[in-house]
Amino acid sequence: MSEDTKMIMEELAKIHGRLEKMDGRLDRMDDRFDQMDGRLDKMDRRMDELESSTKQEIRSLKTYMENEIETKINIVAEGHFDLMRKFRQVQLCNEEWEMMKIRVLALERGVREIKAKMQVA
Repeated sequence: MSEDTKMIMEELAKIHGRLEKMDGRLDRMDDRFDQMDGRLDKMDRRMDELESSTKQEIRSLKTYMENEIETKINIVAEGHFDLMRKFRQVQLCNEEWEMMKIRVLALERGVREIKAKMQVA
């Protein structure tokens, strides 16, 4: 073999060594990517489970709100309507009371005037 051929063979051996190192590194990277894929699959499953349980909880909350809370709010609202009606009745009574007080005061003043005129006469 000629010297040039030996030199080329040595360079090819170095390149071959580097390629094998790169191949080893790529294999390790493949292993890491496989591990990451496994982890991502687990995360996907967990996210699906979380989404499913969250949807179920939201459905149950909506059902609870429709069946329990809205019913109780309606009951409270009906009670408030009754209270407002009673309050209006009390206001009417107070207005009537005030009018009666004004009439009584006017009548008292009229009686005093009549008494004063009768004592003068």
